[in-house]
Amino acid sequence: MKLLIIGLWACFFAAAPAFSQEPQKTDDEMDMPPDMAAMVAGEGRETSYYLCSGCHSTKLVTQQRLSRDRWAYLLDWMTKEQGMAELDAESRTIILDYLSTAYGPSTTQRKTQRR
Repeated sequence: MKLLIIGLWACFFAAAPAFSQEPQKTDDEMDMPPDMAAMVAGEGRETSYYLCSGCHSTKLVTQQRLSRDRWAYLLDWMTKEQGMAELDAESRTIILDYLSTAYGPSTTQRKTQRR
């Protein structure tokens, strides 16, 4: 009987991580800065992280819900008024695609699902 109880407790504790509210990090996310791993996974996350975190916290980005046009306006404003280096067309497209998808107006709450 004792072995059965011990076995059940062992199974419970082994399964406990599966019940966690936090999504499990991928191997890639384990190797990245925590604030990058906290951003929505997707194409353009790394490029966006390094551009944005060079000047301000990524929390400033992740709390926004902006349209693609508004994100584009902010990139232009940061270039003209804040001294951000001008982006090449490819980088700008990658970043705008990412930001408008991950942090657009239709994303009513912060997405944390891992891919």
